[in-house]
Amino acid sequence: MKELLETNKAVKVSLFLITMLATAMVISDAILTPAISVLSAVGGLKEKATFLTTDEIVWITVGILVALFAIQRFGTDKVGYLFAPIILLWLLLIAAVGFYNLVKYDTGALRAFNMKYIIDYFRRNKKKGWASLGGILLCFTGTEALFADLGYFSIRSIQVYMHVVERLFKKEPNKDHSLILPCIPLTEPSIYKTTNILLIFHLLQLSFGFGLVPSVLLAYIGQAAYLRVHPEDVANTFYRSTPISLFWPTFILALAASIIGSQAMISCAFATISHSQTLGCFPRVKILHTSRQYSGQLYIPEVNYLLCLGACLVTVGFRTTVIIGEAHGICVVLVMIVTTLLLTIVMLLVWKISVWWIVAFFLVFMSSESIYLSAILSRFAHGAYVPVAMSAVLMVVMVVWHYVHVNKYRFELEHSIPRDKVKELLERSDIQRVPGIGLFYTELVQGIPPVFRHLIEKIPSIHSVLIFVSMKHLPIPSVDMSERFLFRQVDREDYKVFQCVARYGYRDPFEEAKDFVDKLVEHLQYYIRDVNLYGLGCEPMMKQSFSYCSSRAESFGSHEKTKVKAVYAEEMLTPAESFSEHARQASGKNKLFTQFQGDKMNIVEMMKIQQEQQAVLEEMSKGVVYIFGESEVVARPHSSLIKKIAINYIYSFLRKNSRNGEKMLSIPRRQILKVGVSYEI
Repeated sequence: MKELLETNKAVKVSLFLITMLATAMVISDAILTPAISVLSAVGGLKEKATFLTTDEIVWITVGILVALFAIQRFGTDKVGYLFAPIILLWLLLIAAVGFYNLVKYDTGALRAFNMKYIIDYFRRNKKKGWASLGGILLCFTGTEALFADLGYFSIRSIQVYMHVVERLFKKEPNKDHSLILPCIPLTEPSIYKTTNILLIFHLLQLSFGFGLVPSVLLAYIGQAAYLRVHPEDVANTFYRSTPISLFWPTFILALAASIIGSQAMISCAFATISHSQTLGCFPRVKILHTSRQYSGQLYIPEVNYLLCLGACLVTVGFRTTVIIGEAHGICVVLVMIVTTLLLTIVMLLVWKISVWWIVAFFLVFMSSESIYLSAILSRFAHGAYVPVAMSAVLMVVMVVWHYVHVNKYRFELEHSIPRDKVKELLERSDIQRVPGIGLFYTELVQGIPPVFRHLIEKIPSIHSVLIFVSMKHLPIPSVDMSERFLFRQVDREDYKVFQCVARYGYRDPFEEAKDFVDKLVEHLQYYIRDVNLYGLGCEPMMKQSFSYCSSRAESFGSHEKTKVKAVYAEEMLTPAESFSEHARQASGKNKLFTQFQGDKMNIVEMMKIQQEQQAVLEEMSKGVVYIFGESEVVARPHSSLIKKIAINYIYSFLRKNSRNGEKMLSIPRRQILKVGVSYEI
């Protein structure tokens, strides 16, 4: 199975498409959740203001939705501390109302926990009972956003949890605490220091088990008891079953809770798109970090506008929560089915647990989710088609962008300029020296991009210091500044030409252009010092770093041909030690280092280092130019019609309407030089 998943192209493409579909469904859910949540809460106004029409309720909802999306740019940092108290009050309120209704109307509703009654229900209602399963999906919508929102947990909450764990182990070090702390079978507290995400999972287990589930069960049981006496109120059970004296507090808390729930889905969409863009599966958009304290809080202006427009159109178009609920349900169940499928693969290939547990998990979850899917598909024409259509459009966008992104990278890799050819280009007699530093941005980690040859042929000039910069995101939250830059020298004697990889975690924001240059030049000086002091060429160190990255990429299952492996190595870069640290480790065996420790360092060598460092600073003071390859990607003449449409029209439209690299990096326009080149893929 592992070999099939890693070598069979059809299986790999199918898994990729399924994953993109589920991702698109989650993003589409950020349109449906605000619409149904706010509309259902505002609908309670009809209980007190009977003169309000459906149109007026709809437009009040639209106004609240516009306000909700308008405040997204401020982030949740300022008001986030209100979320937990509001949700806690909401859960306590619905639990209390549910208990009140249960006692007042019919305690016999508790018999619903007996499995016999659901069997009798399906036996009595047959097809109608099966179709009603689609409505039950609304009981657990929102859980698909759970894991995308984990970045919003505060550091303090994790520290408190870790303190509890450490105290348990100090008190009873030999006891198995897996029953008390059921995240994983615990053996030592150091596990938690490297896997903070598991701590958050346990916090979720506690809050779900002792907060959410009991409150929601009491609310539903209370409504069931109320309907036993008042079956005619089935269309608006929630507000009708609420005591009159609690109507306005309930309405206010319901509206607040619906806004918070909508906020969770919107935040989920932002986080999902941010990670998709990092993996090259989404067009470039501007991503803003709204909090200095919590790096996971994001805001994407373009996406926010589109989500707001979509939510308003869905609200105005459907007008009732019944139809929106059916559309919402298909999103949830499809995401859960894909999650079950992918988790089964993880259990098989990564966890490597007993195959019988895997089979049991797959059969139980897939069979139950398939039943729910079949029930909701019976209402496909009544609104469930909307999220499918939206997700299909998003899926096409993501798949086309990723396809061109990967193939463009492969093209540049195959046509990259070897180092000896770079030397020939630099030694041409017509090459002019231009003062200042040139930063040549490229996606290639290894090799010089082919657009550089195009630049030299059209404009035979080169900056006094030229640095090929490749900015890469690693699959970790943050990269320490001391490990951010890796350098490789291309030519340091006649022409100061370097390659640099700037590595960022998926939560690290890009610096402003000036700050980035200052930090890059500072670390370049460290690199120059280390190369001269310790007598180590950078090439062995960079080879070690890049081979480490490639081997890590292979461990993730990228067993491809050489050129494909390089593509995945670029995506799967992992932290390696900085060159300075490598040099220090290797310097113990180096004679120059021994001489340096004995204060016998050659003064001439020290002066040479200072002169070279000073030369870089002087060139920096003369100006910095940012060079971008403006590549136009077109399909080859003999490509299929589908490929031509995808590349020449869809990708071209997306590229023209997405943010360019200079905008992402906030580079002043007067310092930008663009080099046009056309690629056929």
